[in-house]
Amino acid sequence: MEMKLFTGAIKYITVCLLAGLLGSCVEDKNSLCLTGVLYLNVEEDATLYTKAQTGVTFESLRVDVLDMNRDTVNTYKDYLSDVKDQRMTLPVGKYIVAVSSNHTGEAGWETPLYRGEEEVDVKQGEITSAQVVCKITNTKVSVSYTEDMKKYFSHYGTTISNSSGSLTFTRDEYRSGYFTPEELTMSLKLVNRDGNEFVIRKICPDVQPQHHYRFNIGVANPGGGDQEAGADFDVTIDEEHDEITYDIFIREENLFGVGVSSFSLSDNFVNGVFSFRENSETMPQIGLTYKIGTKTKFSKVLVETTSPVFVEAGLSKFDLMDPQSATSAQALGLGNPPRPELGESADFVDCTWDLSGLLSHLKAVNKKPTEHPFKVLFIDDRNQEKETSFTVKIMPDIAAAVEDPICWTTFAVLRGITVDGTAHFQLTSSDGLNIDIKDVKRTDEGNVSALVTGLKPDITYSYKLVSEQDPAMECGAVEFKVETASVVPNLGFEDWNTAPGYNRPGGVNKEGREYWESGNKGAKMGSKILLQKTDDCKEGSAAAKLTSQWAGAFGLGAFSAGSVFSGSVIEAGTSGATLQYGQQYIGFPTLFKGWYKYLPGNIDYISNEKKTGGSDVGIIYIALTTGTQIVKSPLNGIPVRFDPKASSVFAYGEMEIKEKVDTYTEFSIPLTYYNGKMPSPGTPIYIIIMASSSKDGDVFTGSTSSVMYVDEFGLSYDYNQECLKETEYKEVPVNPINNE
Repeated sequence: MEMKLFTGAIKYITVCLLAGLLGSCVEDKNSLCLTGVLYLNVEEDATLYTKAQTGVTFESLRVDVLDMNRDTVNTYKDYLSDVKDQRMTLPVGKYIVAVSSNHTGEAGWETPLYRGEEEVDVKQGEITSAQVVCKITNTKVSVSYTEDMKKYFSHYGTTISNSSGSLTFTRDEYRSGYFTPEELTMSLKLVNRDGNEFVIRKICPDVQPQHHYRFNIGVANPGGGDQEAGADFDVTIDEEHDEITYDIFIREENLFGVGVSSFSLSDNFVNGVFSFRENSETMPQIGLTYKIGTKTKFSKVLVETTSPVFVEAGLSKFDLMDPQSATSAQALGLGNPPRPELGESADFVDCTWDLSGLLSHLKAVNKKPTEHPFKVLFIDDRNQEKETSFTVKIMPDIAAAVEDPICWTTFAVLRGITVDGTAHFQLTSSDGLNIDIKDVKRTDEGNVSALVTGLKPDITYSYKLVSEQDPAMECGAVEFKVETASVVPNLGFEDWNTAPGYNRPGGVNKEGREYWESGNKGAKMGSKILLQKTDDCKEGSAAAKLTSQWAGAFGLGAFSAGSVFSGSVIEAGTSGATLQYGQQYIGFPTLFKGWYKYLPGNIDYISNEKKTGGSDVGIIYIALTTGTQIVKSPLNGIPVRFDPKASSVFAYGEMEIKEKVDTYTEFSIPLTYYNGKMPSPGTPIYIIIMASSSKDGDVFTGSTSSVMYVDEFGLSYDYNQECLKETEYKEVPVNPINNE
C-alpha cells in the first residue's frame, strides 16, 4: 500500500482475533451463549515514526470494543497495560474495534491524535485477523527563526492558538505542536534592542488535518525586495508532502513609531472598577492612558460590553472605527480614543482616553447597584493587538440599596449602599432565620458591608438594609444561595490503579478520565516508579509514597521528582514532560489538610546534571483557578513552571518541607484568596492539589534519596482570617449566624 510520508501520519495497528468455543453461558436450561476469544496486538513499524520520536506502540492508546449499534461492550484505557498480550472472551458476533490516543486532542507538544476503527467478526472455531488503520486527525505546526533575528531583537516568541489551546514557540523551541484542524492565529511578539515591544498577528484560514504548517520568521533583506515585510505571508505549498510553509519577513526599521505597549486606568479606579452615585453633584474625571507609537493607525477598536444601557441600544459588540457605531457610542458618552498628533517627535507618546462622558448616561437598573463592564481590543494596521478592561459601577440615588453578595461555600460578604449612618443588614432564610447583622463596615461614600458565616447550601437567603432612625426607609431585597462543594475523589488514597509500571490513585473526573496523575508515565520507560501505593499509612489500608529518582536507561533520562497532582499528563518521554494541572470543581475551600512524612536527601542533581547541593525540599500546595495551567519540563528548552500568581489563580496555599519528619504529622494549609480576583458566579473553577518529594523536580533538581508519604487529605470550607487577608474584604466585620 502506497503512503505519504509527510510526518509518518499513518500507523498500522494489527488486530489479531482468535475465536473458538471456549465455554458457555447459561441463559436458561435450553440455551447456550457461544463465546470466542479476542486477541489484540499492535504491530510496530519502526520506519513510520513521527518526529515525536515515538512509535505508535509507545502511544497511550485507548481501545473500545463496540457492538454494531455502537454501544460499548468493553473499554480498555491503556493498550500496553490492559490489552497487549491479553485475551478477551466475547460472545460470537460482529464488533467494531476502535483505537484512539488517550488524550483529548488539546493543543500540545509532539502529541499527534491517532484515531481508527475496523469491523471484526468473531466466529466459532476460526482465527480472524483485521487491520485498523489509525491516522493522525490533528494538524502539525512548527516555527523557526533565522539567526539574524538575534541581532535586531532581544526577545521574540510566537504563540499559535485556536480553540484547542495555545503553544508558545520561543527562540529555542524546536519541537512541533499539534492542534485541532481549524483556523490558526499566529501572534509574533518582538522586543527590539531599545526595549520597545511589538506584536504581529496573522490568521491562517482553511487549516487541514494531516498537514504540516511551517512558519519561518526572519528579518527582511535591507534595501532589497520583500516590500510587504511585516504585512503578509509568502506561502509555499508542497502538495507531495502535505506541507505548507509561511515565510514571514520583518523590516525592523518599519517597526519604529508603531505599537500600543501599555495601558493604565486613572487612579480613581480600584481593581479596575470605578464607583459613581447617580445624580451626583460632582462629575469626576476618569480615563484610560496608553502608550502608543506615533506612526500607529487603529484599524479596529472593538468594544464588548454587557452594560444594560449599551445592550438596549444594540451596542453589545461594536467597532469604534466604524462611523455609524462611533456615532451611536458617542451618544452614550463613549467617544473615540485619541491618536498621536501629526508631527510628534518621539517614537511613542502617551494618550489619555477620557471616559467621563459615560457617567452621565450609565444607570442603576431597578434602583440597585449596577456594574457596566467594558472590554476594549485595539488592533492597528500591523495587526498588533492589545486588550484592556474596565468597569463603571453605578450606585442608585436612593436611601438604600443592596447588591449580590460575594459568596464562598459557608460564608458570604453582604454589600449595600446608604447615606443612613444607622442602617444595618437584615438577613432572612427559607428555613426560618431572621437576624439583624449590625456589625458592618461603612465608607465615606456610603458603602456598607458585612461578612456572615455559618451559611448552608440548599437554603435560600435574602437580605436588605434597614434603618434604626427611619423605620420607613425602603430597600429592595436580594436573594442568594451558596453552592454545595464538589467531592474530590480518593483524598484518602485508599483506591489505586496498579497496572504494571503505572501506579496511580483511583478516582475519575466528570468526563470519566483519571483525576490524579504523577510522573510515572514518563519514568516507566526507565523502569522507575515515582508514585506508588504503600501500606505505611496514617489511617485505612493505603497511602501514597512519592520517591524522587533518576529515571532512564543507557545514559538517557532525567532526574524526576516523586509527585501526585490533580490533572493530566499531556506528554511524557525522553524529551521531557508537559502536564496539565487542574480538575473542574465547585466550591471555595479555605483550608487544605492531611498527614505526611518526609525523608529529604542531599541534592545530587542540579538541572539534570550530576552535582551536589544542600538538603532537598519537599512541597505540598493547593490552588483555585479559572482555568487549567500547563507546566512544561523540557530537557532541551525553557521550562514553564506552575505560577501561583498567574492571572487565572484566585486562591493559593503552600507548605515547604525542609526538615526530616519520620512519623506521620498533620499539616494544615490555609488558602489565601487574592485581591480583586474572586470569580463571578458561573465562572468555571479548577482545583490544583500537588505534593512533591522534590520542590524543584520540574527543573530536574533534587535528591534521588528524597521520599515523601502523604495520606488522608481533606478540605475545610469554614471562614478563617488567613483566607481573606490579601483581599479587599479583610477588614469586613465577621458575623456568625445560627442556622440550626
